[in-house]
Amino acid sequence: MKSRYLTPDDDTSLFHGATSKVIRGSHLSDQRDRTLLLYLSKYGWIQHVYLHTGEITVVGYDLPFSLRFARVELAHDTARKMFKITSNDDYLKALEYLNPESTDLEFALLLAARGHHLEFRDWNAARAKRVRGRFHGFILSELK
Repeated sequence: MKSRYLTPDDDTSLFHGATSKVIRGSHLSDQRDRTLLLYLSKYGWIQHVYLHTGEITVVGYDLPFSLRFARVELAHDTARKMFKITSNDDYLKALEYLNPESTDLEFALLLAARGHHLEFRDWNAARAKRVRGRFHGFILSELK
């Protein structure tokens, strides 16, 4: 299944999910590198969840692109503020609302199936036009 991002026509009530198994990159049928979730946290930093080379990574960063933390599937390096993903909650830390135009449908359905209630901002055509290709936010290698 080729994944896609939510559109104004999608019913977001589907995301009110229940298993607790941690979602890994290998659970996604579409293995292409891409953004899975992008949102502004309630603390004001940007949170970007993405798939890269089959592994899910979560980065939280401030502007101007200063890394606050990273969560990864396999590695663990506290010196670089990198921690292992241990639960699905790690994907949704400090979440208020998701940007639907940067929410991967396959990943969102997996979260909902595991009992996560996802809240969305209104779909925004201007935000959708600003996306940067496969990744809608910065990835770990681009952050300082």
